[in-house]
Amino acid sequence: MCYALYRYRRRRVHELAENIPTPPGASSVFGALKYSILGRDIILPLIVEYSQYSLKTGCGIIRFMTDPHLFVGVTDRVAAEYILKNCLEKDNVTNLFKEVIGDAGIYAPVSTWIHRRKMLIPAFGPKIIKSFVSIQARQGQELSEQLERDGRVGSGEFSIWPYINAYTLSSIAETALGVKLDALRDPNIPFLRAIQDVLCLMSSRLLKFWLWPQFIYRFTNLHADIQSSKTLLYSLPDKIIKEKRETLYNNDTKFIKEKQAIFGQGQDTKSFLDHLIILSKEDNRLSDEELREEILVMMLAGTDSSAVAISYTLVLLAKYPEIQEKLYNEIKNHFGNSDRPMQSEDLQVLEYLNRVVKESIRLFPPVPVIIRKAGEEEVHLPSGMILPRGTSIVISFWGINRDPKHWGPTADCFDPDRFSDDQLVNYASFSLGPRNCIGYKYALQSVKIAVASIIRRYKVVGEPEKGSVPTIDSTFSIMMRAKDDFKIALEKR
Repeated sequence: MCYALYRYRRRRVHELAENIPTPPGASSVFGALKYSILGRDIILPLIVEYSQYSLKTGCGIIRFMTDPHLFVGVTDRVAAEYILKNCLEKDNVTNLFKEVIGDAGIYAPVSTWIHRRKMLIPAFGPKIIKSFVSIQARQGQELSEQLERDGRVGSGEFSIWPYINAYTLSSIAETALGVKLDALRDPNIPFLRAIQDVLCLMSSRLLKFWLWPQFIYRFTNLHADIQSSKTLLYSLPDKIIKEKRETLYNNDTKFIKEKQAIFGQGQDTKSFLDHLIILSKEDNRLSDEELREEILVMMLAGTDSSAVAISYTLVLLAKYPEIQEKLYNEIKNHFGNSDRPMQSEDLQVLEYLNRVVKESIRLFPPVPVIIRKAGEEEVHLPSGMILPRGTSIVISFWGINRDPKHWGPTADCFDPDRFSDDQLVNYASFSLGPRNCIGYKYALQSVKIAVASIIRRYKVVGEPEKGSVPTIDSTFSIMMRAKDDFKIALEKR
C-alpha cells in the first residue's frame, strides 16, 4: 500500500520519464535491493554501462530505477552544465553523510551553502594555494624517500596506495589544520585511522538502502561504529580549533587580517583553519562546529580524491612507458642533477606534467558521478526535454569526459597531448557551475607534486597496455579505486 501510494503521488514524474530512453534491464523492480545484494563491485560497471548507453542514444540522457525511486542519468555536457547551474540542491541521498560532516558546504542545503561558500572562497585564493607548495613538496620528497627506506624500489610489484594515501593525509593535515602528522612513518595515528574507518563505514550505509531510514539505522552496529569513529575523528580538530582561536584572538585580529590581505605573502604559511578563523572574525563568524565541519570535508574529500588521482596517473605511466619517458625528460631537463625541492615556479614550467595529470583525471575521475535534485519546478533542458520535479539527477563525469562529440574518436584513449589545445572547456572532472569543487586547484597542485617527486627518482614499471585505450579494473566506494590497490613496481633511475 505504501508503494502504491508513493507511485500514485509521483505519477507525473513517471509520465514525463516515459519519453526518456531506458537501458535494458534498468527499469527492473527491486533494483535497489539487487544493487545492495551485489555490493559495491556492481556500481562502477553500471556507471560505465549506463554512461555508454547514454552516449549512444545521442541525447545523452537516460532513466533508470532503483524501485520505487526514479533516477535520470546525464552524460551530455550542455545538459549537465545547465542542470549544475540551475539545480543547486543535492539529492536526499547525500543526507546520509550529514551524520559525520553536518552542514558542510559540499552537501549543505542551498540556504546554508551560500553563506559557507562566501566564507570559503577567499581561503582558497591562488596565493594561499601557492603558499602550500613548500609543504606539499616536502611531503612529496618524504614519500619518495620512504619508498626506498621500505625496500619497495627494485623489489618487484607492490601496492602504492598506502604510501600515496599517507602522503595526501599528511599534506592535508598540515595545510588544513597546521598539524604535522607523519603518516608515512606511522600510518596507525588514531586520527588518520579514524578518517579511513569513517569513509568505509559511510560507503557501507550508502549501499544498504534499508539502513537509510534513521529509525532503523540508529539501532544497528553500523551506527555504533560510526559514532565511535566520529568521537575519535572530532577530538583532534576540536582541540586545534580551540587553541588557534585563543592564539589568534589574543593578538590584534584586525591587524592580522589586514596584514594577510594579500594572502600567502606573509613569512609564515598559515593553514586553511587559520585563514577561516581570521576571515570569519569580522562578519558572520563561523562557530567551532561549523569550522570543524568544513575542515573535516577538506580532510575526507581531499585525502582520497588526490590519492586516487595520483595512483591512477602512476598506473597509466607504467602502462605507457613512452609517455612516462617523455615526462621524465621534461623533469630531468628542468631540474638537471639538482635534488632541490619543487617550487611553485616549477609547476608553471612543467607543461607536459600538467597535461599528463589532466588526461589521467579525465579518463579516471576520482568522483565519477554526483547527484543533484530537480527542485519544485520541472527542469526544461536546452534540448527541449523536460525533467520531472523532484527527480534525482545523476551527472556522470565518466561519460562526459569520454563523449566523442567533444573529445573526438580518441575519447577513450590516453593522450596527454590533447591538452596542448585548451580543452578545459569540455573538462568536467571537478564538476561545473556554482557548486563546483572549491579545492580543485589545491588538489591538482598536490597531484602534480607527488607524481613529479616519484618520476624524478624512479621508473614506474608495469605491464604495458596493448592498445591506446587503457583498462584498469576498478571499483566504486564513493570514489573510484583500482581493485588491486594500484599495484606497480619501481626501479631507481
